[in-house]
Amino acid sequence: MLSRFDRLCESVGSRASLYSELIENRSFGRALFKLLAASEFLSETLIRNPELLDAVSLPQRLPFVQGELRRLEQAEQEAGRDSRNGLRIFKRREEFKIAIGDLLEPGQSESRKRLSELAEVCVARAIERAFERMPAVRRQRFALLGLGKLGGHELTYHSDLDLVFVYDDKFQPVTALQLNEFVKEFRTELDTYTESGIAYKIDFRLRPEGKHGPLAVPLSIMRQYFLYRAETWERLAWMKSRTVFDHGCSVPVADFVFSVPPLPSDPHKLAHIRERKETEIAHEEESDRFNFKLGRGGLLDIQFLVQHLELQNEISEPNTAAALDILASRGLMDPATAGALKQGLAFLFCIETAQRLLEETSANSFPKDPAECEVLAKYTGFHSGQELVDRYVEETERIRGIYEGVFR
Repeated sequence: MLSRFDRLCESVGSRASLYSELIENRSFGRALFKLLAASEFLSETLIRNPELLDAVSLPQRLPFVQGELRRLEQAEQEAGRDSRNGLRIFKRREEFKIAIGDLLEPGQSESRKRLSELAEVCVARAIERAFERMPAVRRQRFALLGLGKLGGHELTYHSDLDLVFVYDDKFQPVTALQLNEFVKEFRTELDTYTESGIAYKIDFRLRPEGKHGPLAVPLSIMRQYFLYRAETWERLAWMKSRTVFDHGCSVPVADFVFSVPPLPSDPHKLAHIRERKETEIAHEEESDRFNFKLGRGGLLDIQFLVQHLELQNEISEPNTAAALDILASRGLMDPATAGALKQGLAFLFCIETAQRLLEETSANSFPKDPAECEVLAKYTGFHSGQELVDRYVEETERIRGIYEGVFR
């Protein structure tokens, strides 16, 4: 921590002014040293951007200002650097402001919605910059759909963006080839490495036909795909979808997903897929780490269960907690069961958020050894690593019991 503090002082340029602020504002000092001690990700962001010191004592929940994004792009261009740096700097700074709130108030749910909104701002700017290079595409009606965590307003730190580009092929002023090139231009705005790294990793693999299909998907092809070819697991994935950028193309996703009635074999197929993810990817039993996403009683148990019930009952709600409320209100799930799953979801989200802030990775696991997760325990509101591990086992066993009540 001391080495990080020294580097921050050098970055600020005036130790005296920083020391003075620490003496006069004790809450600022507590927050700053908690940040420097806990998170490499936040520490490095602050050292590179010392103007963010104000956010340490006053976490901001103000609207994102696109004018600031454009100003940063212009400043980078005028300095002879890649103007795409501007979007990356903007994203990193705004993410830092959100993360301070997570660090000081573990478990607060607002951050995932804010991170999702930040991603939408960056997506919109990337589309606009792609328009500047391919202006003819402005005449094409299209929509960009967000799936997964972005679709559910559940984005967290270091998350990829699952996206699908769909266009109205009844009105097509540009060619399919041009649209595919446009999607590539858009993608480079976000996931190409510059001096400032990347903004987001972009994943288009959930589109019809996956990596074998075109990046720009015609609306008519999407309709036919769901009617005749989509597998049950694909319909499940599309339960967590919504439009994140609308350029004149309405995509009736719910109509597509529910175009084929559920089959009696669906629960068995989904349970088999879930089991394979647990045994072949998570490898939790032989590992020294808990996998809170793919492991026993993890986030995927909740998501498979909720999305399966949504699919069975034609409920279209991409946010998991909101979907649980709907299931309970319609008598499709016992309120106590829905409450237990919401509690488990919030607990696992809290661990995921803290782990990603502390380690600056997109890892989905933490140590089983209580002695190795003392820091994680501290920043998730537990007194010890043992208390955290005990609570984790309790919550995941409860979740698995509910899951097996549906899929066994």
